[in-house]
Amino acid sequence: MTGNRSSGQPRCFKDVIDNAVASGLTVETLTVSNNGAAAVKSSTTVYARMCIDPVLAQQFRSEHPDFRSTFGQAGQVNPHCGIWPSDVKAGKQRSAETDTLNFDLGTPAGPVHIEVFPRSTFGVYRFLGRILAAEATEDVRLRDDPNLAEDTRLLSIADGSGGPCFVSISFESKFYCVPENGAESTKRIFSLLAQLLALKTQSGDLNATPVVRVTP
Repeated sequence: MTGNRSSGQPRCFKDVIDNAVASGLTVETLTVSNNGAAAVKSSTTVYARMCIDPVLAQQFRSEHPDFRSTFGQAGQVNPHCGIWPSDVKAGKQRSAETDTLNFDLGTPAGPVHIEVFPRSTFGVYRFLGRILAAEATEDVRLRDDPNLAEDTRLLSIADGSGGPCFVSISFESKFYCVPENGAESTKRIFSLLAQLLALKTQSGDLNATPVVRVTP
């Protein structure tokens, strides 16, 4: 995805990702009790968000000294890890800021404001479904890393005729197969979705274990 040009250089979505990683993009959680005190009681709330860690940013600069931002000098990037809104630390209802990553980037063409919203689990399923429905599995790819030599397709789906399947399903007379060999990104996505669904499953939603009595 390519945006406007500045100083003869295209501003692309991949450049935004590069700047995010170079800035120390990570995820942190905060656990507070209902009254905002230290999280030692059974009644607690866990908040999670994306944030910027200056330690990770420094590590990135040390490992990639030649990296140059295509946006020029980055401005203030929020939120910073470890700095939470007062209402969250008090254990009150989470505000929208804890779910949104804001970038204010300085460019030769002027400031650029970017907001990143995390998708819900259902949203991820819909996104992958759109890729499959549009037959765009060959077009939607991750950035190539020559050190990994992995399949760059985000969603790798085959008809199963080329070898064994990691997972497969038949639907409306069509056979869908995630190849056993390769498809690294697709396998990671499936694993993450399974974990997200497990986290959302309440104990009351599970089938009750039947009681079996053995009598002589």
